[in-house]
Amino acid sequence: MPPKILFVAIAMIISLAIVIMPNSYAGLMVVDVSAGSGWRTTTDSSLGNQWAIGNFNSTDGVAAWAPYGNAGTTDLNENYMMWNCGADGSACENSSGTITGADGPTEVFFGFSFDIKPGAKVSNAGIAIIADDFFVLVINGQEVISATLEGNQKPNGQPDPLILDFAMLSPFFQTGTNVLAIRAMDGFLESGNGCGSLTQTSTNLGGFCKGNRMNEYLFVSGSVVVVPEPVTLALFGLGLVGLGFSRRKRKLNVF
Repeated sequence: MPPKILFVAIAMIISLAIVIMPNSYAGLMVVDVSAGSGWRTTTDSSLGNQWAIGNFNSTDGVAAWAPYGNAGTTDLNENYMMWNCGADGSACENSSGTITGADGPTEVFFGFSFDIKPGAKVSNAGIAIIADDFFVLVINGQEVISATLEGNQKPNGQPDPLILDFAMLSPFFQTGTNVLAIRAMDGFLESGNGCGSLTQTSTNLGGFCKGNRMNEYLFVSGSVVVVPEPVTLALFGLGLVGLGFSRRKRKLNVF
């Protein structure tokens, strides 16, 4: 094959690979960020703040208690609900010792981590999330969104999760370790009448009255799709191009 034709053919192969590989490359990885054993939880605000700036260890806090349903939230799939019930569930026990969710912490922090290898990139992502009653999601030290349950309800009063799509999430991911940190609080936004006997705290949505209405949970469902860049095939193609020029040079030397 003449070198010029060989070069054009290789260029076409590389271009085609760059287009199709993100969807078909064998190294594709789907990270399930839904509620489950990969999430850690704590009521220690100091540790929660460390997660919020990207400092996270898989042994921090305790494993989130999931799945565990909520009778007052019948529209949500309990498999995607997490609670801070302690390592043995005792934080969610009722007066007789049965784990019912009859009690629980007023303020809870959740953390999750995954890695993106050098040269790889996030090609798609989506997360559905809601908390009772306030949450803020931070990815790698940057706030993604804050919301309250009061502002995300269906006409029947049931919670309606916020859907965070790829366009919203993609700017926050990075090569290396990625940390999702969530602060969740039970209560309601302060409307100017004070918090009465409840504790008032500040949020980026304004003053918040922390209370315990026996419904504290975090709902998370979603995934992140990570694919490697098609660098290897491109380099291989360039190597073939070099081989073609090398063979041409040897022919020129012969004649």
